[in-house]
Amino acid sequence: MKKQVLIVRLCCLFALIAISGSGAIAQSFTLSAGVQAPNPVKDGNSCTFVLTVSRTPGTSNAINSINLSVTQSSINLLPTINSTQVGIPKDSSNVTSTLTVVVLNNTPSGIYSLTVRAKKGNDSTFCTVNINVCNVIASNPQAQTVCEGTPASFSVTAADPTDTTYQ
Repeated sequence: MKKQVLIVRLCCLFALIAISGSGAIAQSFTLSAGVQAPNPVKDGNSCTFVLTVSRTPGTSNAINSINLSVTQSSINLLPTINSTQVGIPKDSSNVTSTLTVVVLNNTPSGIYSLTVRAKKGNDSTFCTVNINVCNVIASNPQAQTVCEGTPASFSVTAADPTDTTYQ
């Protein structure tokens, strides 16, 4: 009787494993982002990142129609991806696309994050890019000529007056 109960329990366990699967999604590709160029980016300008979709080792077939998308976290950034659908040919290990981020005027200095996702069917992966925004001197001081030993005063205007790290 104990032997029959054990066999029934094992059969139920195998059935549950077969129904639920392992819980992990088999990934046939990965996604990574290169470094920001330029870094930092000034408000009112743009920067780029090279996105690389790579075949997972052991995967040899072509992978077509991988969809790329970006989720923005700030209204001060306008991200676009030049190729939102890519494929990895059978004879290649990866494919690239470019993420361009326009930083609107008067965006405060700081680090802003975007999430880039690659998806094909049930396979999905993502990476996070951080945009380093730096404000600049908005107006330079006027040139002055003074005699030696005489004080001179200069003033500048910063694009982000709340940033106290200008030197």
